Amino acid sequence: MSRQITITRETIMQAIADVDHPEIAASLIDLGMVGDIDYSAGKNLISFTIVIPFMGIPAQIKQALAYNLYTALQPLGADVEFLLQEMTEEARQHFFAMAKRHWKDEDGAGCGPCGP
Repeated sequence: MSRQITITRETIMQAIADVDHPEIAASLIDLGMVGDIDYSAGKNLISFTIVIPFMGIPAQIKQALAYNLYTALQPLGADVEFLLQEMTEEARQHFFAMAKRHWKDEDGAGCGPCGP
């Protein structure tokens, strides 16, 4: 008999805590890419906003972000829908600073604090 999971913002955040950016060795949460999260119990639906630096990022990156989040949320047993939102200038500066420090090298490993 399977145990039913109670879905809350906390359980959603726990489920996605280890989801990293596909090209940056940092979590989407740390990068400021997690926006509004809502759960509708009646619809068993998680609505999730992915906050991106700018709308013109490559479609492959948008798809990878959504897929990685979707995969992490599947154990909760709810349907998932994503919305995209552009970062504020302040959030974008934080994102780029983190990206510079944690960009993955050609082997997929993070370079750590390799920038100035």
